[in-house]
Amino acid sequence: MNWLFDVIDSFHKNYPEISVHVETIEPHLQNVSSHWDIAICLGRPDIADRKVEELYREKYVPVCSPALIAKGKPLKKPVDLNQHLLLYERFGFWDEWFKLQGLPAPTDSPQVHFDYGYQVIEAARRGIGIALADPLEIKDDLQSDRLTCIFDHSTSPGETIFLITEGEETLSARSRLFTERIKSHLGLHHYE
Repeated sequence: MNWLFDVIDSFHKNYPEISVHVETIEPHLQNVSSHWDIAICLGRPDIADRKVEELYREKYVPVCSPALIAKGKPLKKPVDLNQHLLLYERFGFWDEWFKLQGLPAPTDSPQVHFDYGYQVIEAARRGIGIALADPLEIKDDLQSDRLTCIFDHSTSPGETIFLITEGEETLSARSRLFTERIKSHLGLHHYE
């Protein structure tokens, strides 16, 4: 959700005559409606009549507002996270992240749970706590210092983001332009 807003803004500035309609779909949706020109899906849908292309595989690193680090307890090693408010989304990747660090998941430290990852990221921006986020999704936040990466240690939940479109021969010009804008923003190749 975070990078999509930047794509839409850039697309609209370059092609103001083209309207964009956004519908949010649930993760791991198996049937993608054919009335959507483009779908961006978390998890591979089970469809045969459209082009399915992997955009990227998610990985998560701990991030927070620089202001939180400045006023909070020190964060020198992963175990120090136990002294901070951790922001969870519904898939709970923190447990896996701690496991990869050889640490038990915190049970006594305070936590706030949200339904969606974009809510966790917004809470981290506001200095509420520490989130796990994909660096690609928060690229602009990292570059503008709204968020900072605390540790480079990452976890990859095996989730992949897929782009669903019509085949090359039936892809409309506006869909091709929007797809190219997505890939350009993510630093991926364009259609050939």
